[in-house]
Amino acid sequence: MRQKFLFSIFFLATISFSLQAQNSNLWQTIVGGEQYSGMVAKDCPEDLPGYFVPLKDGSSVLVGSANDCGRVDTTSLAKQKKYSSAWAAKIDGNGNPIWWKYLFTSKPVELGGYTNDILNYESVFAKLSRETSDGGFVTIGTMGSVEKKQLIFMKYDPDGKLVWEKFILPKEFCDSFCGETDVGVYHLHELSNGKLTAIVSVQYRLEKETKEGNKTTVSSTIETAYLFVRFSKDGDLKSVKHLKDIKNFPQASLGFSDGGVLLTENTNIQSGKESQKDVILHRIDEDGKPVWKKQFGKPGIEEWASVIIPVSDGNLLFAGAVASSPRNNQTWLMKLTQAGDLLWESVQKTEGLGFLTDIIETPEKEFMSISADGEGPLRLVKFSTDGKKLWEKKHTKRLYLAYRIINVPDGFTIAAYTKGKPAVYTDAILIRTDKEGNLSKDAIRKNFPN
Repeated sequence: MRQKFLFSIFFLATISFSLQAQNSNLWQTIVGGEQYSGMVAKDCPEDLPGYFVPLKDGSSVLVGSANDCGRVDTTSLAKQKKYSSAWAAKIDGNGNPIWWKYLFTSKPVELGGYTNDILNYESVFAKLSRETSDGGFVTIGTMGSVEKKQLIFMKYDPDGKLVWEKFILPKEFCDSFCGETDVGVYHLHELSNGKLTAIVSVQYRLEKETKEGNKTTVSSTIETAYLFVRFSKDGDLKSVKHLKDIKNFPQASLGFSDGGVLLTENTNIQSGKESQKDVILHRIDEDGKPVWKKQFGKPGIEEWASVIIPVSDGNLLFAGAVASSPRNNQTWLMKLTQAGDLLWESVQKTEGLGFLTDIIETPEKEFMSISADGEGPLRLVKFSTDGKKLWEKKHTKRLYLAYRIINVPDGFTIAAYTKGKPAVYTDAILIRTDKEGNLSKDAIRKNFPN
């Protein structure tokens, strides 16, 4: 009897230890720059992550934008390097903060009548940061207003130290037709040789002459050109190719190690009260030349692209949404060959708006995805190898725009931002889940080592 009693105690202790160990791998870490800026909730500090860069050492870097409601003299803080509209933060694989850095240029930049060393607020709030083969990371931002806006291309080492920076005016991309006009970036990735490919947009004024009898009328419109751009591994501009076939901004993109890229373009054709939205995929080779172009869509149904990823069998997975009516959005998945041929298509009902902000292939060859509508809640949706929904989990924490998920041992890490406590106002949050999408009970706000 005593032997059975001792065995029961041992068995229960083993189960308890196993559950405790499992739960210890689940965490939610909230970080922000308030410990450096000194801002409090009434100052409305917003630290919004723009991209989540996993590094080779198991840690990750968040790159994002900062904003506030103007109660604090941020100019004075910026001079002390205690505040900037762009920041980067490194977090280890257990959710512990390593460093936080506000991003500045190494010297003031002339912007047409004034100088500045701070990037534009919205410029790093995009998927334009990437890990480099040496363990560091690159990011692209902008400085200046529309007419004088220029790109700032920056490389950092794993400790967040600036390695190099490049300042690029729009006319350097397309002096033959665009001049000094608005510039933006939609894609960035590193090649196997360390060079980098980007998709850049520039706005330009297009003038047209029309003649009616003896009268000539000149009209002008503002057009957007999309450019395939190659940089050296040190960030120097090497070549530019005008992608004349792309008329709308690339909603999603995928880079290849040879320097080529796959772009998804959402069309919007308006005819009276009727509109048609389809998706066009453009495969561009390493020299910026078109390889193939495929259009997907059905009459009377609106389609959008959101993500495209490579999968382990050498094919591609496309994720987007379809809508047969304004309130009937569904998740849309397609598996494609490298040549853009359709292998299978799946339309699945998911809660909320139906948009997946990210999707990955799991080690089991299934697909895990995330979505968050406006102010949340976070939803995790798992799909089978052929795109059928297996389960969906809704987490009621006040999460805004969960935008990246990656595989980690025995689970996933998710990057988002939140207004839920203990955030000061709006802060970045990293979430570690298990394979079934379960979260820890509470989020913990952590300070960075001084």
